[in-house]
Amino acid sequence: IGYWVFGEELSTVPLILFGLGSIIAVYLLTRTVAGERAGLIAALLLAINPAHAYFSKFPVSEVTAGFFFLSGLLFLLRFYTETLTADRWGGAALVISAGAFASYLFTRITGFVLFPFIIAVYLSAALHQESAWSKSLERYCTSLLMFFLWSIAHGVALSLPYVRTIYG
Repeated sequence: IGYWVFGEELSTVPLILFGLGSIIAVYLLTRTVAGERAGLIAALLLAINPAHAYFSKFPVSEVTAGFFFLSGLLFLLRFYTETLTADRWGGAALVISAGAFASYLFTRITGFVLFPFIIAVYLSAALHQESAWSKSLERYCTSLLMFFLWSIAHGVALSLPYVRTIYG
């Protein structure tokens, strides 16, 4: 997509933007959990990380997947904080989180790492059956599992011809 939008010479611009987005997501996520100072330190550490800087300019999916994963966590945390502390339903945050995690699943083949996370969120919903947000989290987990299965089918469909060509 970067090639089509920005041309050959600037085709890595989207990767740089995902890298910057990852730094912002780390800041916001850490600030929410541990405070302003910790958020700034975490963002600074990611910004000066040589691997992050390298992969933000190299056309691989690590930084893009990292951005989607961090965004999914950030908006899931926002759902919890909005729902529990502000006493209102943070449904938009939950939808954005599901979209970010779905994007993660289709960006990298390592989407299976989300499976224990999905189970943990589902158990959280099951333990709080009386909560207004319990059904929302059950639907959230169900949608993530459906995206997970879809990404597996998608990966198999795209990978089999490639695997057959390489390993004959």
